[in-house]
Amino acid sequence: MAVNLQALKDKLIESNQDANKVGKSIAYLSDSKVNETVQKHTNQEMYSLIVKYLNVGTNLDGVNVILAGKNMGLVTYQGYMNKVKQLHPDVFFDVQLVREGDEFEVGKRSGLVEYTHKIANPFASYDDKKINGAYCVVKFDNNESIELLNERDYNEMQGASKSSYTWKKWPSEFWRKSVIKRACKVYFSEEVALLEKVDNEDHGLAEDDDTSNDALDAIVAAKTKG
Repeated sequence: MAVNLQALKDKLIESNQDANKVGKSIAYLSDSKVNETVQKHTNQEMYSLIVKYLNVGTNLDGVNVILAGKNMGLVTYQGYMNKVKQLHPDVFFDVQLVREGDEFEVGKRSGLVEYTHKIANPFASYDDKKINGAYCVVKFDNNESIELLNERDYNEMQGASKSSYTWKKWPSEFWRKSVIKRACKVYFSEEVALLEKVDNEDHGLAEDDDTSNDALDAIVAAKTKG
């Protein structure tokens, strides 16, 4: 039975969910790029999945959370960043990948983070250059911190995940998300605790892989490009 998006929208609004967020979810699910995965669900399944993320202060909207398969969402690095900014709008995040050929230097002086990142051939094709690491700079309440993620730690996280297939297919997204999750533990562990809990249900540590990852390629590539 095909999902009826208008009926789904009506039910969500009738259950007192935020109309603006509901509208963004329905618009995302209407996109042809995710339609095949949407149609694997019933209206009730899609309703439960959307509410699951609304209840932890984010949204299945293609930006904060992506539909990753049957009854499965993928919280993006923007999802973590936007969750923190809901409560701390003045916080500054800089989440970047360091690719092969880049020049990256970092230090701290008097508590302030000092870093330079010179990108080698910034107009090269997106997938041409190997990712060597990632960093997340956080500035908040006169405090500054930088979290670094190297290849060894990233590979260990990927190998122990529930969905290592997803990590291998869209590494840029998981590099960024992994480093911002580390950074959030410095100041914002309580703010992202529930979000991380639901995220880990699908993409945290586990015994086996999940290879149900329809409809993500074009969306993740467009969202994380650059």
